[in-house]
Amino acid sequence: MQEGGWKVKNLFKYLPNYIQNTIVSNYGVYQTNIRYKRNLGKPYSDIYSNNTVEDEEKINILLRSIVKHAVETVPFYKKIYRLDPFKIENFTKDDLVNAFPVINKEIVQENLNDFISEDYKMNSLIEMRTSGTTGSPGRYFASKGDRARNYFFFRNILKSLGADYNSKSCTIAARPIGGIKPKQISNMDYYNNTLYLSSFKFNKDTIKYYIEALNKFKPIYIDSFPSSIHSIVLLAEAQGLKLNFKLRFLILSSETISEKHRIAIRRFFKDPILIDQYGSVEMVASLWRADRAPFHLDSYYSIPEFLDAENGAFNFISTSLIRKAMPLIRYDTNDLVHLNKKEEVVEIIGRVEDTIVTPNGNRVQRFDSIYKGIEGINEGQVVQVRTDLIEVRIVVTSKFNSNDELQIKKNTEYYLQDKVEVKVKCVSEIPRTKSGKFKAVVSL
Repeated sequence: MQEGGWKVKNLFKYLPNYIQNTIVSNYGVYQTNIRYKRNLGKPYSDIYSNNTVEDEEKINILLRSIVKHAVETVPFYKKIYRLDPFKIENFTKDDLVNAFPVINKEIVQENLNDFISEDYKMNSLIEMRTSGTTGSPGRYFASKGDRARNYFFFRNILKSLGADYNSKSCTIAARPIGGIKPKQISNMDYYNNTLYLSSFKFNKDTIKYYIEALNKFKPIYIDSFPSSIHSIVLLAEAQGLKLNFKLRFLILSSETISEKHRIAIRRFFKDPILIDQYGSVEMVASLWRADRAPFHLDSYYSIPEFLDAENGAFNFISTSLIRKAMPLIRYDTNDLVHLNKKEEVVEIIGRVEDTIVTPNGNRVQRFDSIYKGIEGINEGQVVQVRTDLIEVRIVVTSKFNSNDELQIKKNTEYYLQDKVEVKVKCVSEIPRTKSGKFKAVVSL
């Protein structure tokens, strides 16, 4: 969040609700046109139009299209492709291991410009940023066509559950939503029929407004991080607040959910279908499951590889079949998975983050965006030292400066929505867990 962006987002909360909703709805029109109303391009349109049964040869057609495009137009792949170029015409997924090395986030970020296809102009691309499970901010670029193909698969999930992108839904998000008063915790996207609730303002005094908003709107489904939805459950049940409708399903993404939290969420929301969804800013894989079934992997989205790791787990490597502007071939997701005897994914060992509780009782998670738009940060971790003191520990490069430090401080204060002292501390390293990752958020 750069200085200008911070000022705009800070101004948003002072606007009347009807103006906020107009802005949100107009932005919804813009995003829907990109996500759901664009031509998917060839060979995607023909293959996706009849995707009820996944076909091995169709997968190879998509793969050949990506490999040919990457080797001919992407500087990085021009240099590292290891097979005869003439072999591309008969390329299959069995050739991936011999043709390309495994790449990871660090390699991509160090060679960022070399990963962009020469067929695209940078100013035509959508820039997306992520922190990931290592807390290391990453920049990725996608064309509007790439984004449309990504959301084609998300829409398929919704359709399989009897819904669509414009069905009555609620999204609980870590973004500027609502106003400055405690009860101003929501906005409406009227175009997409979506209620937005802020994940910044959960506390014992505001929870009644969240439940009132849900009971009034009665969404078919909710899209949320598990930690956010569990915070609602904890606060609402502590005050005896209840829903007056039955939720059809919940889409939970980006975090690992414990069985204890799963049970609590089911109880409060009257036994909805729980959808675990795995996706990422990198757009290298799409997996999802209903309740505790094995994950369904969308084979027209990506080609997975599972490389042996420790303790019976596997490193999840994936080749995206939808990325043209910035192809990612044999990309290490930095996630571990467990497989059953059929080699189906039954568990993704992803991120488990703490929840920070501020002096006013606000429950805050997911601090990814405090680093976005800031160059020169290799890693970052948010640590609650005291109830009223937060320390942002960062590993920086020579690009980092005092203005960046001030921006991180402002971004963090904005997220906390409370009187909490924020300190930014540069460190040489951030300790890892036994699996090689670390907690991006550490609470008391």
